[in-house]
Amino acid sequence: MRVVWVHCLEKLPSSDSKELCQRGWSAQTPGLRLLSGHVTGMYEDRQFSFAAIPVLATVNYESIAAWYGRDDARYVLPIMLGCVMAHELGHLLLRDPGHSTIGIMQPRLGNEQMRQTLTGRLRFTSQQAKLIREHALTLNTGWESPKLGSGSPGG
Repeated sequence: MRVVWVHCLEKLPSSDSKELCQRGWSAQTPGLRLLSGHVTGMYEDRQFSFAAIPVLATVNYESIAAWYGRDDARYVLPIMLGCVMAHELGHLLLRDPGHSTIGIMQPRLGNEQMRQTLTGRLRFTSQQAKLIREHALTLNTGWESPKLGSGSPGG
């Protein structure tokens, strides 16, 4: 799989980014969207994130920052943001809205999950990892990629 950072809301996105933004995300080219700032309207009831399987995962940065940025725990924010992103991408790649009782696909990420994350123990189960690898291979072989440059941020 390849990760590409695309700014769809820029005034003058690159022609490659513009093509992907106009064409949109699909089951074959799933996306992850980061919302920033205070979110109102249809996203307000989703505290941290949600997935529209199999196309788009949405992560609310501001909610995560407010929750994990409290109590002088700002060092935890980037780690937990990554966990929430991995969790939502897990829904897309597993094509399953369900949650598990262990691992990164638990429905809530609380203090115990934060401890597991900081020690490198919050992961996908071996079965989930196998399914994700299998799905990623089908995406990789079936995706006709637009020419999106090097895959670096903004490119």
